[in-house]
Amino acid sequence: MPENVPARLSRLSKTGDRSRPYRRAMDDTLTTLGSMLNRTAALIAAVQPTDLARPTPCTDFDVEHLLEHMTTWVQVFDATVHDRPLPFDPSSHVVGGDYSRVFTTAADGILEGLWASGWDRMMTMTGSPLPGELVLNMLLMEYVGHGWDLARAIGAPVPYTDDEALVALAAAQAIIAPEYRGTGMFDAEVPVPADAPAMDRAMAFVGRDPAWSAASVAAH
Repeated sequence: MPENVPARLSRLSKTGDRSRPYRRAMDDTLTTLGSMLNRTAALIAAVQPTDLARPTPCTDFDVEHLLEHMTTWVQVFDATVHDRPLPFDPSSHVVGGDYSRVFTTAADGILEGLWASGWDRMMTMTGSPLPGELVLNMLLMEYVGHGWDLARAIGAPVPYTDDEALVALAAAQAIIAPEYRGTGMFDAEVPVPADAPAMDRAMAFVGRDPAWSAASVAAH
């Protein structure tokens, strides 16, 4: 399996290699993250008021609660990459609407912070110090995963490219250890064929059924 890109950048930085390969890998990663976030933002902008009560593949959330989760945590990530204190408790924060603007503003802030300062540093998320590499992998996984949830819930095409899905999969593989399964954090991996589409493999790894549809939920 290819080396996870953030891990490769961390290794390069530890050897003092800030040369062209390091810069190119960093540029490629942030360009990919920017594309992922833009595609997710477009999905959020497409949500209609009639969609808010729809079920999602994330069983704890309907569409409205999924949007609340996504837009709350994108603000957490924005504060984290800028080393700013968080002005709210994410466990109880309510965005309350205007989801597209909130998401886009915070996503732009994340990209600005990472372009300016990189991620080869410690960051503080909700009071806990974390390696920047871990924060980046969380971003690469989170907004493709929940973007897929949202697309399936509202009946929109899943917008991510195969390359983006593979980046999200590599990030998830770097984060999700077996002991995290079945604890309320991640469900068990869903079996799929080895030659399944990249997006199906990524979502199966994080515990989603790639065959999920709102119609299948309604049928039950």
